[in-house]
Amino acid sequence: MASLQAENESLKLENAYLRESKLQLIKITAIEMERLRRFIMMLSSALRMRGLSPQNLREMETRITQQIYGQGSGTAKSNSKPPSEKEWKWKQKLQQSKESTPVMNKPSPSLLSDSNSHAPAKKTASLAERMKALNEAKDSSTAAKRLEEFKKTQHERLKTVKVTTTSKDTIASLFAEKIEAQKKNQSMTTMSSGKGQMLKEALSNPEPEKAAEVVQSLGLFVAKEKTPDFKKSSASASSSAKAAAAEQEEESAPLEVLNMNNNVMMKKMSEKEKENMENLICDSMVRNKELKQVQMCNADIGNDFLMKILEKLTDNREQHNVTELWLESNPIGDKGMSALAQFIASDDKITIIKLYSNKKTISTPVLNELIDAMEKNETILKFVFDGFRFQHQKDKKEKYLRRNAEIARKKRNEEKKRAQAQT
Repeated sequence: MASLQAENESLKLENAYLRESKLQLIKITAIEMERLRRFIMMLSSALRMRGLSPQNLREMETRITQQIYGQGSGTAKSNSKPPSEKEWKWKQKLQQSKESTPVMNKPSPSLLSDSNSHAPAKKTASLAERMKALNEAKDSSTAAKRLEEFKKTQHERLKTVKVTTTSKDTIASLFAEKIEAQKKNQSMTTMSSGKGQMLKEALSNPEPEKAAEVVQSLGLFVAKEKTPDFKKSSASASSSAKAAAAEQEEESAPLEVLNMNNNVMMKKMSEKEKENMENLICDSMVRNKELKQVQMCNADIGNDFLMKILEKLTDNREQHNVTELWLESNPIGDKGMSALAQFIASDDKITIIKLYSNKKTISTPVLNELIDAMEKNETILKFVFDGFRFQHQKDKKEKYLRRNAEIARKKRNEEKKRAQAQT
């Protein structure tokens, strides 16, 4: 009985080896045939480029095929089946590895295919390398010519560009103005000791009548940044006169912007001081008649602070002149967005609202409230918010914005006609 089992095991092992070797032989043959087919196609295309006719190619293909199969018939037979001595040694090693370890390590198909196809691949690889080198030489020569032509054209273009001293002075003055504005904005976010003491006194005893003065003294009210004028200025005007005129114009410019972008001032305050500071800011929005734009991007504006702002603007709709609310990158949740929807539905002054990159996800019912509120509003011309998840919500938003833009255009035309009639 034991001898029968041992014989059965040996027969199973032999069958497994034969099946594996045949599968590998089939796979290697298929790979070799595909490789030869590709090589023949590549070679025929290259020969066509050299001027050979299809008849010549077919005759050449026939001769090469006869030579390959005539020479390789014996080797194919010899390689199709391994010698009996090597086969027996391989069986012994496989049996020993099976007895020593529970898992039999078979040779991988990739290794077998590489080892068996390595010898015949040398002859064809050399031809492929030759063709590849020929194509690379052609490509490199054409690329070098194109590069030279490109350099020449760029050089000719640079010759036509003329940089005058006035244009250099204009560019330098624009850079200087930009750097100066950035320095001023940066200095506004940091408070000196005198401003800190004044702020503590204002927070300990907040007075709504002085809210605008306190916020202005903190440097939060700034003039609206103007777009640079790139037009050519007269050569007679000196740079010092331009700088003096720009400073005078900047000093007389109205403070139309409440700039609290990236302001972390309230994070260091206690709860009572933070509440008083929020009240001061809300009161200053109403009492500063020049204020038109509120910028509070990345200023840690939560639901409660937003609701205070909206409530103050709603209660004093006739007194304030705010038309833009920039509230990007703030942690506003469902509660704040719902209050904003109620505000939008009844407001007729705000034209721009920015809520891009809100740090909290808004639920679908609240998003629907925003869409319904925008349907009732006829003054908002720009509503930047990337929290709408469904396409029909985005489509409705764009539809209402286009409707409001058309209403605004008609109002402007009526005002122009009225002004012309009066004159």
